[in-house]
Amino acid sequence: MRSTTARLLIKRIFSSIIILFLIITFLFFLVRISPGDPVQKFVNPTLSPKLAEQVRESLNLDKPIHMQYIGFLTSAISGDLGVSYNFRRDVSSVILEYLPFTLLFTSVSFIFQMIVSFWLSIKSVKKINGLFDRALSNITLLIYATPVFVTGVFLVFIFSELLNIFPSSGLSSYDSADFSFWARLTDYIYHLILPIITLSLIEIAIFYKYLRDNLEDVYNKLFVLNLRASGV
Repeated sequence: MRSTTARLLIKRIFSSIIILFLIITFLFFLVRISPGDPVQKFVNPTLSPKLAEQVRESLNLDKPIHMQYIGFLTSAISGDLGVSYNFRRDVSSVILEYLPFTLLFTSVSFIFQMIVSFWLSIKSVKKINGLFDRALSNITLLIYATPVFVTGVFLVFIFSELLNIFPSSGLSSYDSADFSFWARLTDYIYHLILPIITLSLIEIAIFYKYLRDNLEDVYNKLFVLNLRASGV
């Protein structure tokens, strides 16, 4: 049993590495063959072509694409992810800057998704095919079919523009530096509510459907029916 699990785990890790490699390769060539010159993000078009060429050399854009790819893989393996065209600094520093917020954001969203979807699935199974169950099934199907960027725009329009309940952007208020610790923490949470709801809706729909179907299957098992008949 342990050897089977170990083989399955190794196989899954190996396949994940291959998929990650293919995705990185695809994105690399997609960026390189896209129209436009990344150098124009760094150099004013009115400056001399010599300066533009120096920037191009610093980014290895003067080399053939296969040499750029080999250099990219070599640098990535050594931990050098290159320079961000948008932020104009090392990619590693950009990742480290936003990683804590990303981990906090996704962790809170995941916990919220689990709690809400589990509660909704239990409530639906208690009265299968009832009004609440049918309505929730239709609502979750609609949420699942709606792209998350459409849901996000809709929620911002309703809760930020019309109702003015939540901010439409930003992690904190502009004057949050003057707040006390607890006031600053409350301000962060306040700004996270709408993004967490937006990110969680589609996952709640997926988890709810999965949990509801499994709970319904268990709910109709013979031993459960016997327990219910016994008044348990």
